[in-house]
Amino acid sequence: MGRNNICFCGSGLKQKKCHPDINEESRAAKVIKLHKKIDIAIENHYKNTNFTPVCYDGCSECCYDYFVISDIEFAIILYELRKWSQLEIEELRQNVKMQWEFLNINFPELVDNLEKYATNKNDVFEKDFMLRVQKTGLPCPFLDAKSNNCKIYNVRPSVCRSFGTGFIDKDSYQNNIICSKIGNSIEAKVWQTDISNFENDLLSLTNLYCEKYDLSVSRRAYPIVYELYLSLIKYKSDIEIPKMYEKFSLKEKEYIRRIMEENKIL
Repeated sequence: MGRNNICFCGSGLKQKKCHPDINEESRAAKVIKLHKKIDIAIENHYKNTNFTPVCYDGCSECCYDYFVISDIEFAIILYELRKWSQLEIEELRQNVKMQWEFLNINFPELVDNLEKYATNKNDVFEKDFMLRVQKTGLPCPFLDAKSNNCKIYNVRPSVCRSFGTGFIDKDSYQNNIICSKIGNSIEAKVWQTDISNFENDLLSLTNLYCEKYDLSVSRRAYPIVYELYLSLIKYKSDIEIPKMYEKFSLKEKEYIRRIMEENKIL
């Protein structure tokens, strides 16, 4: 498709006015389209039923949870941050710096595990899952303290789009408290949106499959604060990361093949 065609994201705009530098067959485009599908499914569910989601504008309880996102979703966030001013980026950097120092002091085990090399190390992955139940008390770095709204709402990760309003594990009998307003997960499924048909797409955010070599590899998911710490502080690369753009310019199959060859995962 050409730049004058309607953008793949569903905005209705021409691609040259919307996502001009993203290949519609890229890994990034796949995620952007998935986010749109999830949004539509949730919107239609509540439009066509008598249920009303408990979540409301300004509620930020889930923004204080410790959760992880895929590397491609973080890349899309970085793509959005190119629109931010240098002042806004610097304020974000200082916020991330304070949060990272807090985690180092109060949650050293969590920080230590994040810094470990995880490829082919199941114990690191397993510890990741164990540590995720911790409540750090820290808000997402993108939560606006004044309005209690998300600063990157349009490009928020899939977990943020569906948490509280949708569910996947419909056959699970685990009774977990979602938040103080929603209550337990089993009762909430009565009125939440069933997004189970997106399960494989969501799994593919961290599980890369290469058709050429018939091989699957899991990519580690990290908390947003750690990804920002690496980009803005540790490597001081800000949001100009050349490697990131392969996720936007290459077709997804080519990108995955290249990742596996470069990392010798064969």
